[in-house]
This record gives sequence, C-alpha cells and structure tokens, in this order.
Amino acid sequence: MIDTADQKMRLATSERGVWKDAGAEPDSLFSPNADSEVDLLFLPPNLDVELLRHALLNQRPLLVVNFLAASGFAFLAYADLGAAVLGWLALMAVLTCVRWAAARALHRAIVRGQPTAGWSDAAARRVFQAGYFVSPMAWAAMAVWAIPFLKPFGLIALIVILAALVGGGTGVLAPLRHLGQVNMFLLLVPGSFRLLSLDPPQWTLAALGVIFAGVAMISHRFNNDLLRRALTLKHRNDILLERLSDANAAILKANADLESKVEARTVQLREISVRDMLTGQLNRRGLVELLRRVDSENTALAVLFIDLDGFKQINDGLGHEAGDAVLVAVAKRLAGAAPDDAHLGRWGGDEFVLVWSGFSGSDEELRRHGERLRDCLASPIDVGLERVQLGATIGYAHGASTGAALIAAADMATADAKRKGRGQIVGFEPGLMRVQQRRLQIVGGLRTAMEEQSVWLAYQPIVDARSHAVLSAEALMRWTSPRLGAVPPDEFIAIAEDSDRIRQLGDWALRRALADFVAAGSAAPPQVSINVSIRQLVWDGYDVAVMQALEDYRVPPSRLTLEVTESVFEGRSSQRTLSVLRTLAELGVHIHLDDFGAGYSSLGSLQSFPLHAIKIDRSFILKLDFEARSVVEAAVLIARGHRLHVVAEGVETAEQARILHELGVDALQGYYFGRPQPGLSGVAHPRPQ
Repeated sequence: MIDTADQKMRLATSERGVWKDAGAEPDSLFSPNADSEVDLLFLPPNLDVELLRHALLNQRPLLVVNFLAASGFAFLAYADLGAAVLGWLALMAVLTCVRWAAARALHRAIVRGQPTAGWSDAAARRVFQAGYFVSPMAWAAMAVWAIPFLKPFGLIALIVILAALVGGGTGVLAPLRHLGQVNMFLLLVPGSFRLLSLDPPQWTLAALGVIFAGVAMISHRFNNDLLRRALTLKHRNDILLERLSDANAAILKANADLESKVEARTVQLREISVRDMLTGQLNRRGLVELLRRVDSENTALAVLFIDLDGFKQINDGLGHEAGDAVLVAVAKRLAGAAPDDAHLGRWGGDEFVLVWSGFSGSDEELRRHGERLRDCLASPIDVGLERVQLGATIGYAHGASTGAALIAAADMATADAKRKGRGQIVGFEPGLMRVQQRRLQIVGGLRTAMEEQSVWLAYQPIVDARSHAVLSAEALMRWTSPRLGAVPPDEFIAIAEDSDRIRQLGDWALRRALADFVAAGSAAPPQVSINVSIRQLVWDGYDVAVMQALEDYRVPPSRLTLEVTESVFEGRSSQRTLSVLRTLAELGVHIHLDDFGAGYSSLGSLQSFPLHAIKIDRSFILKLDFEARSVVEAAVLIARGHRLHVVAEGVETAEQARILHELGVDALQGYYFGRPQPGLSGVAHPRPQ
C-alpha cells in the first residue's frame, strides 16, 4: 500500500517511465482519468517483461513455421533457382538455430527464472531482436533476387508463403510492436516493388502486396494494443484479488477461535505426515500405516506395484517442474481407475502402490485391474507446450501373510515384468524369489569378477563374403564364476547394465581386447571389434577413455571397431551418444550398428549417426526364407544408399554364406567360419566348417 502522496507521486513517475520504455503512454489506456493517482497505482510495473514473456512463448513455433516455409520454398523453387536456393536454405537453418538458442536462453531467464546457459542476458536479447530484422531481410533478399527467375508456379508459391507469414505474424508478433511492423514490411514490400521490374510489370500483384502489408501492419498494431490492454487489466484484477484476499484473511484471522485453530493444525500435520505433498495421495509412511491397520484387522489384501515407463526421460529432458506436473496427472488418472475400496499411494520417485483391502478374487481379476491401470495412462499428457507419453509396468501379489510381504512380492513381480519388457503385467510367483536370489548372486559375483580373473574374452572371426578372408574379430565376453559356474553372457550382461557394473566391464573388455590385439602381432586380424552398451556411451568421458586406451596400447584408431545397438537412437540420450560416436569416428574408429532390423532404426537415424556398417540380426539369417531374404535385400539397399557396409551374423552353413553373398552382403560371421575362442591368433585363418 502507498502511505503518502510523495510515495504515490514517485511510483507514478517511475511507472510512466516504464510505460514509455515499453512503447505506450498510460493515457492511451485509461482516458480520461489516466492521470489520476488511483489509475497510476494500477499500472503494471513490468509490462515490457510481460510482453517479452509472451513473445518468447510464441518464438519457437514461429521459428519452426519460418524454417518449414523456407524449406517448402526451396523444394518448390529448386528447379528454377538451382543450388543457390539450397545455400539460402542453409543460411536460414543457421539463422534459425542461432535464434532458437537465443530464445531458449531468454526463455530460461525470463519465463523459468533460471540462469542462461552459455549466453549473457544482453547478448541473448540482442540476437532475439536482431532475428526479426535478419530473417525477413533474408526473405526479402531472396524475393528480390529470385522473382525474375521464377516460373509462374514458383512465383505464386513465393507470394503465398510470404503472405501467409505476414498474416500469421499479425497475431504471433503482437507482443513486439516495432519489430513486428518491420518484419511484415520487409517480408512483403521489397518483393512487391521487385514485381514492377518484370516484363511486363506486375502492377496488380505489387499493389496487392503493398496493400496487404499495410493492412497486416495495422492489424498487428491493433493486436498489440489489445494485448497491452489485456495485460494491464490482468494486473489490475490481480491487485484487486490480492487486496480482497488480504481483507478476507484478516477477517478470518480476527474471528477464528484459537482452540479450533490448534485442533485444525493438529489434524493438518497428521494428514501431511501420511500424504505425498505433490500428488495428494498416501506417501510411503501412509501406506505402511495402512498395511499395519489392515494386518491388525486380519482382512484379505492385494497389492499392485506400478512403475512408470519413460518418466526419467521426461524428468531429464523437460525438467523437474514438468516431471512433477506429470506425476500429478498420473496420480489423478490412477486414482480414477482404482477400485472403490482400494487406496492409492506414491511409494517414491515414479512408483505407485495400490492397496486393495477386502480383496478375495483371483489372479485373473488382479490382472484385469492392472490392465485398466496401465490403459488409463496410455493417452498423452499435456505439460505446458509439450505433450508427453508414458506407460507403466505392473506387478501384483495377494495372499501373503502380511502387507509388508505383499509389497515386497509385488515389487519383485514388477522387476520381473521390467525384465520381460516395458508395459508388462506380471503376478508374483514363488520362483521369482529364486530369480531374485540369482540376480543378487550375479551382481555380487560381478563385483570381484575382474579381480578374480574369471571374466575373459573369446574372439569370433568376421570374413569377407567373397574371399572368406578375415576382416575383423569380434570380442565376446565370457564369465566362469567360482561360485556360480559358467554364466551365459545374455544373463550377466543384462544384469550388469541394470546394476551399472557394465561400465567397469566395458572398460576392462576394451583394454583386454587391445592388449590381445598387440600381443597377437602379425597374427592378429586387421581389426578387433568391441560391443558397447548405451550405458557406457552416456557416461561422461567415454570417448576420452577410448582414446586413452588406444594411445596406451599404441593401436591405430582405424584398427578398432565399436558395435552399438539400435538403443543409441532412443530418447533424449541420443544426442549425447551421437556426440560421443562422432568424436570417435572423426578419430578413425569404425562404428557398426549391431542387430539391425530387430529394433527401431529409422533412415534419419542411419543418416545422422556416423556409421560405417550395419550387422543384420541373426534371426533373419537362421531361416533365410522368402520374407527373411526380403529383409536382407532391403537392408543391403538401405546400406548402399547410406554408403554403409553390410555384415550378416549367425551364418552356420555354406548355403547361407552363398545366398548372402549373392544378395550383396559384404561380410559374414557365424559358426560356419569359426566359434568364439580365446586369443586372437587362432582367428586369422579360419576354416569353414
């Protein structure tokens, strides 16, 4: 509140300055009483910041549309303008990226209130503002240059695109009064005058372009005024609501009884202690107390343990604020899909538990309810301007002696479901206890496996499909535990990835393979190949570790091949893995894509990642029927289109080798040419079985 006339006058003077900087005077909004002290007190002190906030919210869609428009024009006009339009499109792409980065930095600073990453606030503002000059100037330059060379279809396309950009800008650029006006002027007016230079001059089109630009600029000015008025009215309403709220709170405080306040506060504290503050559902403590109460009543009970799929990527990619909003939406959906006599709680992180007291049904009934819970999460969730999708893996259990035992059993069933694949619904079985014990034994054994020297590498040759000369040898990890015996690699490597032991195993395998390669000397194959997990690639410093190992063993980078799976294309971690693989590929290391065809590769991914070859999954080689041959032929065509070599793994017969060679496969690997064996010397001259 303003207590003195001097304070009111200072506030009015300062806020007039803010309005002047923002490009509008108060009397344009509150005539005829704009000079009154009451109205001046209601003027928003940060109108320029609010306008910038609205402009930033529109910036990313605007950049996307602008680049799509440029791409569309380049595609349509390529036949008329040739390679020059591609250079212009590349310039627009660079400009779009720079503007996107500046807008992102300002968005973090203005909208989210976070420090800008890699930008100063002043630099980001300058680039943000300059973008509204440079981008339309680029369009204008292209229009002025290209109009004489464009055929009628290309000319019409250019006019339509520019008109559409200007028309859309009347609303999207409403927060930017002067920049928006300049933007629209540059987009249409230079090109319109350029139409007059044609033979014959296009007077009608030129006049229409200038008129449309003028109308759009007037409409933009009108929209800008409307936005300013709306922000001012919102500020006034916020102040009024705040004053009403303060007055109401004061009345309630004066009339409240002290004893009832204490009692209400006690109940509130009790509720807070058993409720999750984010979702409003029971927290872990509340669930434990509920289970104890049900145990004391000797009531039949069932538990469904719900683990969200894909939440970590959302939390890491969009931030914890967006992650919290997703958890709130998930809790609301799960609560709506739960049975009436069930209690939902958040166990922690992205895990929820449904406690169903009085349950006397069957496993099939529990599974149906699990499917209902999973299906309620299938539709996308809107978080701000983003739309995200996630799923759920669910384990269930019933009939245990205590609620705590049920929670443990359902958790164990969920872990088993996750091993089988996302989105699974699995009930607890006594055998899962043995599986869990086995996993714990493997995790414990892996901690000392390298010190005990119980892990070792076997090598399998990869040969030229035509001459059968050895091209490389793939290093395959084997483990013979002193306590567990021989553990299959499919089992212990998957567990190593889940327990993060894969990093140590991967580093050991890389150095062991390089050491064996050096020890083999002239008997070594031309290259040695190592499998790399996605867990290794996303760790900071993996590329440095590879370069250091190559330097330590004095092995040229071109003699090393890293085999990655299609999981490197998945989710937001793909940018991290792409950077690491590019660094290593530029050094000379070969990158092969393993198990091609069994996952979710896309042509865009093959083009963006620095690959040298693809390895067709063995499942297509084993049968080589008509459908499998079609897949191999398609893989070869795709590889040729991306200048990649093709390797087929799982070759076990001479007939398979012959067919694959005829289909265009470059290299072969499998038992027909040699089984995995210790040491590299023995794979240099394989003999077909």
